[in-house]
Amino acid sequence: SISTIPAQVVASKDDQLKLSVTTSGNPAPTIKWYCNGLEVGSNASLVLSGNSLKPGVCNARASNSVGEASTNDASVVVIGHLEGVVVYEGAVAAFTAAVDLPATGASATYQWQVSSDGQSWTSYSGATSLALSFKSILSDSGKSYRLAVQYGEAVGYSNPARLLVTALDAASLRGVVTENGAPLAGVKVNFGAVGVVTTNAYGEYLFS
Repeated sequence: SISTIPAQVVASKDDQLKLSVTTSGNPAPTIKWYCNGLEVGSNASLVLSGNSLKPGVCNARASNSVGEASTNDASVVVIGHLEGVVVYEGAVAAFTAAVDLPATGASATYQWQVSSDGQSWTSYSGATSLALSFKSILSDSGKSYRLAVQYGEAVGYSNPARLLVTALDAASLRGVVTENGAPLAGVKVNFGAVGVVTTNAYGEYLFS
C-alpha cells in the first residue's frame, strides 16, 4: 500500500516542491515518482526545484512482486521568480508575477502582500491580480512585496521582492541607489514616461 499526497500544491521557483509517501508490503516495494508522465524520482521523498520544477500533475507508484499501488494525483502550480524594483520618488512601482497552472482552464486566486521587515505580512488592499502597481513614496523604500497564490486547498507564495525608492534631484535627474549604505550597480531606475537608466558600478545614475 501507499499513502496519499496533497491534491494541490503551490510551489515557487525560488523554493522547492516537496512530496513524500509511506509504503508497506512484503517484499518491501520500490517507489517511483512521475510528473507529467515522466519519471522524476525513486525515493520516499520527492524534491524538485529550479528547472526541474514544472506545472502539471505528479504522483507516486509503489510496486513489488505482488502488485502495484499508486497515490492520488497532485496538481502542481508554479510561481515564477519575482524581480525587485527601483524607482525614483513619485514614479509608479510595478511588480508582475508569472504563475503557471497545471492545466488549461484551471484558475487560482491571487493576493499581493507587503512587509516592512520581511517577517510579518499584510494583504495589500484591492491587489488581487498578477500585477501590482502604485505611486511610490520615500517611506515605501525597503519594503518587500510578494504574491500569495491559492489553488484549491493549497496556498503558496512567491519570493519576496524589495522596493527601493530614491529621492530625485529634479534639476539633473541624477542620484545614487544604495541599500544598507552600499551602492547598487546594474539596477534599473524608472523615470516613468521619461525613460529608464541603469546605475553604474558606484550605484550612480544620470538621465540626460
